[in-house]
Amino acid sequence: MSLTRRDWLAAGAAAMTAPAAWAQGSNAGTRFSSTRFGIVVRATINGFSAQALLDSGATAHTIDTGLAQRIGLAATSRPVTSLGVGGLARGFFSKPAELAFAGRQFPYTSLAMLDLSRLTERNGQPVELLLGRPLFDALVVDINFAAGSVSLHDRSAYAPPREATKIDLSPLNGLLTVPVTLPGGVIYASIDTGSMAPLVVSSRAARRIDLLGDGRISTTLMGGLSGVSEARITSVPNLTFGGTEFHDAPIRVPPRPIGTDGIVGIELLSRFNVALDFRTQKMWATPNGPERPFNRDLLGLLGEPGPEGLRITHVAAGSPVDVAGLKAGDVITRINGQPARSVTVRIVRAQPGFRVTFDLADGSRKQAVLARYY
Repeated sequence: MSLTRRDWLAAGAAAMTAPAAWAQGSNAGTRFSSTRFGIVVRATINGFSAQALLDSGATAHTIDTGLAQRIGLAATSRPVTSLGVGGLARGFFSKPAELAFAGRQFPYTSLAMLDLSRLTERNGQPVELLLGRPLFDALVVDINFAAGSVSLHDRSAYAPPREATKIDLSPLNGLLTVPVTLPGGVIYASIDTGSMAPLVVSSRAARRIDLLGDGRISTTLMGGLSGVSEARITSVPNLTFGGTEFHDAPIRVPPRPIGTDGIVGIELLSRFNVALDFRTQKMWATPNGPERPFNRDLLGLLGEPGPEGLRITHVAAGSPVDVAGLKAGDVITRINGQPARSVTVRIVRAQPGFRVTFDLADGSRKQAVLARYY
């Protein structure tokens, strides 16, 4: 699972936003919240309601250690290790528990017990469960991004839409992958509903297709359960996925191996309604509207709010804030005249040329002008 961005100052001025509201799903499915931070649903564990992420990249259902303690779910001596772009996270499997989601009961399920507090912090809302690979192996998981709903089907009864493109999934290193065509060649990327980036490409595949040979390259942060690491970010003029061509797509290249050539995440997946059947290694993708621009950072600043203001934790190389002279460790007290500590800064769309003024705790003032930098 890749780091989902929280409290960013990106692509524009400070945007005060309320927590994502629950989207109303269709009558046939369970509703989920805004996909900005993943597919967030309600599930129950031993009868206790919990907020969960639908995460096809998680090899096991996972419960936060804090929630496990609150509901009295005991651990076994069987260890579990989670490897992501942020590194390793370790814990133990739980004793069998009863899991329920979308009208289905999954009795006697053993869950990985891991600390999910980092995901909660970065998502800006609680993450208590990850509904992982076993769900996608057991049933057809039908995600209707247009309606904001997810449905579960017995595979013998599932009938894909006539207009859907069927894609055969290919196994690679224990993961199921789909072909993605980039200007330099074809890569095979796993489907990860727990990753927000449109496309992540491994450093090995990036070298093979010469992804970073030309164009503007900057830096960003990626991570997961165990922390964050600095990745490179660039853009490609076009890519083809699910029989559809997309344009001007951001791509991230993490420093650590990811097991496959790449990862297809929510921002690309959500341009379709998708049905996933991992057991028979199939996916059905139906475009759900005209092409829309990918979210793009035009500023290059990541910060964490605190009592003094917004403390900068990362400045993207060559970005407008880098050019303006801001650096990691600086504390921003006001953004365009508003108290920095009182706003939750999200990705917003704005045009290049927009000016953002920062008042810093040391008394200085700096100004950045929005611009593309990767």
